[in-house]
Amino acid sequence: MELATQSKALINAALELDGGAKYRGLLGEAVKEIGDAFEPEQEKHPRKHLGASLIGRECTRFLWLSWRWAFWKKFDARMLRLFNRGHLEEARWIALVRAAGFHTVHLDNGKQIRISGAGGHYGGSLDGMIFGCPEVPNEWGLLEFKTFSLKTFLKLVKDGVQTSKHEHYVQCQQYMAKHNLSFALYCAVCKDNDEIHLEIIRADRINAGLYEARATTVVSAVAAPTKCSASPLYQTCKWCDAYSVCHENQPIMKTCRSCQHVLVCDNGVWWCGHKNKILTAEEQFAACETYILSSMFR
Repeated sequence: MELATQSKALINAALELDGGAKYRGLLGEAVKEIGDAFEPEQEKHPRKHLGASLIGRECTRFLWLSWRWAFWKKFDARMLRLFNRGHLEEARWIALVRAAGFHTVHLDNGKQIRISGAGGHYGGSLDGMIFGCPEVPNEWGLLEFKTFSLKTFLKLVKDGVQTSKHEHYVQCQQYMAKHNLSFALYCAVCKDNDEIHLEIIRADRINAGLYEARATTVVSAVAAPTKCSASPLYQTCKWCDAYSVCHENQPIMKTCRSCQHVLVCDNGVWWCGHKNKILTAEEQFAACETYILSSMFR
């Protein structure tokens, strides 16, 4: 674990210098910026792409079922508030690092900076890029912001990102590789007490290549990947959103993505072989009267 102690000290010193006055001014600007750029997935259907934030998960079958829309966990009000808090935390971090004198970029023509792969079916959005970290001077790096409960935050502080939050580590490696960056400044805050943890993650191109290849494997799969465990009592399985369709044989959600007629094409396209047309996300979610469950799910 490589702590970003100098960067953390600069952030704290900037706040203490004027009681947070500069930070508060920058926060107002940052909130407007992320509000304009934020494009949440429509509540009408699940996420369209296989996300880089998920690609480090243990189970390849979960990734495939999720991307194929075999299930959909709709979030309640509490979870929606929780996600919104994480989104707003991005503005706080942007204001904090700017107040400390760092240069940041988090938009590309008014939109979030993105990556894409696996024929346009895989991707993700960067929180931003940063220049001026004393730990890695004269280089642009990735910015990644995360929020934690006290229990998980203490584990992060003790063990570091790679060990305690492997999914986050993999996600950062994907972004760094796609944008040719050599490091990431990983910024974490504890929601219980507002303690912060800053860590430098160095680029690992081997790791990035392995997980980008995993995304391609998921997208090109012609059969359901093997479960990470045959036991429904396995820890990862017990808390998995795909548990009911994977271990309890509940029906697959009826969408075009699980239909025998659908073809996965380049540029993120889903093609209906029966109607000979490109399917919109809304059409995919609705399915039609000619739906036949794909043999991949039987």
